[in-house]
Amino acid sequence: MFSNISNLTIDIFNEPGTQFIGEARFDLPKESEQALLQLVNYGVKPQTLMLQDMDFYRPAGTYVAPDISKPLRQAGIIKAVLSDTVNGFEIPVEIDLNYDAIVRHSGGNPYFFDSVEFNNMQVNSIKALVP
Repeated sequence: MFSNISNLTIDIFNEPGTQFIGEARFDLPKESEQALLQLVNYGVKPQTLMLQDMDFYRPAGTYVAPDISKPLRQAGIIKAVLSDTVNGFEIPVEIDLNYDAIVRHSGGNPYFFDSVEFNNMQVNSIKALVP
């Protein structure tokens, strides 16, 4: 049973995942962290996820900042390290999903977003990356 998520990044593609848009780091508020843990631990798909402080540190050359007024259908692979605080295990995982992304707040920097909301999610796979 996992109880903590760290080292969060996401590879983002235009749907259906054919063109790489970029890779970003982000944080999760407690409610979204719990929702992602429910997905990994029990298979319960979140209704929504809020990603905070999203920083596109590796945008594709064709990257164009999203329009903050409308949802954008995308595909993504969330990469994270899950921790079991009882036993001390740490396991890297990849969560492959499709979603509608809505930028909720942008400070004007096309590579940084204060918050991005994911809705209408379809989880394609969850993979533990163990040797």
